[in-house]
Amino acid sequence: MPTLTAWSKLTELSLRLALSSFLLSSLAWAADLPPDDCLPRHCGNGVNVSYPFWLDGFQPSHCGFPSFKLTCRADFPVVRIFEDDYHVRNIFYRNQSFLVSNVGLSSSTCYVPRDNLSITATPFSIVPAQSSLFFLLDCEPNSQPPGYVPINCRNGSKGLSFVGRDQVNASACKSVISFPIVGLGDGGLEKYNDALDILKPLSFSL
Repeated sequence: MPTLTAWSKLTELSLRLALSSFLLSSLAWAADLPPDDCLPRHCGNGVNVSYPFWLDGFQPSHCGFPSFKLTCRADFPVVRIFEDDYHVRNIFYRNQSFLVSNVGLSSSTCYVPRDNLSITATPFSIVPAQSSLFFLLDCEPNSQPPGYVPINCRNGSKGLSFVGRDQVNASACKSVISFPIVGLGDGGLEKYNDALDILKPLSFSL
């Protein structure tokens, strides 16, 4: 299964994903020498892309599964899951998992997940035992829970927004979004003044 993890200390929001079991029998293909046009390729950052992934523009589609198509962006391979793009930070072929972080975190000055992460109807699954962040969006004044950090760039006429590690009563907020992460470490978030200081470095695994 692919895994998404954060390997730098607070630099990108990431998750870990795993490959579905129906693919495992096909992984024997990788034990044989691939044809020349399917040799490992990369986008410049050293993450080698090979079966069951394939790198569009560098490898033909027969080198991997359709859902495992990657594209190059800013020296990183990118995978699209539903309507979101994720940088592939590492691929762990031996345990069939890979580490990803949301492209929006590096390309936007104020990114928060739009919905709870859903990977149903994909060949991926979230690697268990990852932490979660909870986003409280469009909350009433004076509603910041203990241990939560304000998302200052998002606060405005629609209300206040916060991010934290513990699930809390969010009746004063219009929506709550949870997102898996790796790389945050132990302890609370009180040392951070703004949510962006937390989100930029984190990742998750699939």
